[in-house]
Order: sequence, then C-alpha cells, then structure tokens
Amino acid sequence: MKSVAEGGTIARTCAIVASLIRGAVHDRHTIARDYGVTVAAADRYIREMRVIPGVVETKRGRRLTVAFVPSVAIREGRGL
Repeated sequence: MKSVAEGGTIARTCAIVASLIRGAVHDRHTIARDYGVTVAAADRYIREMRVIPGVVETKRGRRLTVAFVPSVAIREGRGL
C-alpha cells in the first residue's frame, strides 16, 4: 500500500481533513512536511479546504493556519 505522500490528491486531502478533525492545526509548512508536498501545493490544499464546513482559517501575522471547529461545522452544515 502506498503512503499518503505517495498517494494521490484525494487520499492526501482525506488524510489532511482527518487530521484536522482529530484536532490538528496545520499551516503550509506542516502540510508540506507531513504529507510530502511542496509548500506551494500545501497553499493550494489550504485554499481548497475553505469549502469544507467547519474548517476555519486563522491568520497571525503572516502565518495562516487551518483548524476544524465542530461548532462552526454544525452551524454551516444546516444550510446543506
């Protein structure tokens, strides 16, 4: 079986979302390091995760992080 770093985009995206749901907070560097992608690709993953209910971006200075907030997911999910 391939590792997540060797897998495709869908497997990698699912792994990132799963880690967010488990409580991880990611930025471009942690995604690049943990999932075997370039920093530019990690930026694209962060940008695309904005559509997932409950994924919240936080910017501190120049550092952009993403996390999963269940209460936001419940509130956003009602419109589905």
